[in-house]
Amino acid sequence: MTLPSGMPLEFVLAVPGRRYGDFKEILEPLQQGLFDDATDEVITETKWQDLRLVVAHDPKQAAEQHETRDKKIAALEKEAERLAGKLDRQDDGAKSRGRKLSDGGASAKLYKKVCEEKLAKIVKVDMKSPLFYYNLDPVALQQARLMDGKLLLVTNTTDLSSKGVVAWYKSLADIERGFCF
Repeated sequence: MTLPSGMPLEFVLAVPGRRYGDFKEILEPLQQGLFDDATDEVITETKWQDLRLVVAHDPKQAAEQHETRDKKIAALEKEAERLAGKLDRQDDGAKSRGRKLSDGGASAKLYKKVCEEKLAKIVKVDMKSPLFYYNLDPVALQQARLMDGKLLLVTNTTDLSSKGVVAWYKSLADIERGFCF
């Protein structure tokens, strides 16, 4: 790519890997070979759509993201158990304060909490079922775990090393954050 002046147009773009399934095939071998045992940031490079794909993995950030997600999922499962228990007690004839809870209402309450936690791809609430039902999507959970701690950068520049691409992008991100108030 070139500008109207004839100068080459170089770019470094951060890619939201969680949105694209084709990164799974690229990252899984790297995860097992490089990232799983890492204690410090690892930066590597591969190809994606005829461009350089620079992958930075921060194991500390990945561990924090794992832990945060696992805590959110545990809290959602606890809420689901509470709602299911209330439905069961109602079915057994127990009285409680407030309006009677329906299966659809329980599904809607859980779904709202799942959406608030931004976990709708992982925690699936069946809104069409006549009974209160949810499950965890193990494939979506595995993909989310695979993306934890990763920074994916696509570039066409050839004069920067992989570490240079990451350093340049992070410095730009720091500058941009400085303008936010």
